Amino acid sequence: MPGYMLTGRIVRRGIMLDPIVEEVREARRKHAEKFNYDLHLICKDLKEKEKKYSHSLKSLPPKYIMRTTGSR
Repeated sequence: MPGYMLTGRIVRRGIMLDPIVEEVREARRKHAEKFNYDLHLICKDLKEKEKKYSHSLKSLPPKYIMRTTGSR
């Protein structure tokens, strides 16, 4: 059954496929395949790429949501 376009997404068998998500999944699959799907080696490679990255990487603290009091 061929897919049809709906706002840039392809729908097949009732499942909506986003082309950008599919592209990222394909890149991730190819990267994992290079390391025979060995998670330890995949993570090691990604850490090495992080070290070579010229921009500073930053981990931001979590944002907390304050609950309001009163009636709902």
